[in-house]
Amino acid sequence: MPRTKLTDKEEQKIISVHAENGNISLTAEVCGVSRTTVRNVLNRNIESVKKFHEKKEQNTIDLFDEMDKLNSNVLSIHKKALQRIFHELDNTKDIQRIAITTATLIDKHTKFFEVQFKKRELDIKDREVALREREQESADNSVLDAYLVAMLGGDKNA
Repeated sequence: MPRTKLTDKEEQKIISVHAENGNISLTAEVCGVSRTTVRNVLNRNIESVKKFHEKKEQNTIDLFDEMDKLNSNVLSIHKKALQRIFHELDNTKDIQRIAITTATLIDKHTKFFEVQFKKRELDIKDREVALREREQESADNSVLDAYLVAMLGGDKNA
C-alpha cells in the first residue's frame, strides 16, 4: 500500500494531540495514523515538540497565576454570601429559599475547588512529562556517549 505524505497541518495535529495526552497509541488512534507514524513525526519535529511543551507549560503557569489571584476573591465572595444567608435565616421563615441559595453556593464552591484540583493535576502531569523528556534525553546521551567511547577507542573527550 503506497504511503501518503502528511501535510504540515496533520503533523502539527499529531504534535498537539501527543502534547495533550502524552500517549503515542492514543495519539495514533485520535489522528488516524500508526504508532510508527506518530513516533516518526515526533522525532522529525523534536524542536517543535519542545517548543510546544514549553509554550503549553508557560500558558499553564500563567493560567494558574491568574486563578491564584482570583482564589482569595472567590473565597471572600462565598464567605459574604454565607454570612448574608445566616443573617436572613435569623430574619425570615422562608427556609426553602435559603436552602436553595445555600445549595447553589455550595455547588459553586465545590466547582471552584474542582478546578483548583484539576489545576494541580495538570501541574503534576506537566512535571511528569518534563521528567520523562529529561530521562529520554539522558538515555539518548548515554547511548551517544557509549557510541563515542566505542568509536574513539575508550575516551569520548579525545
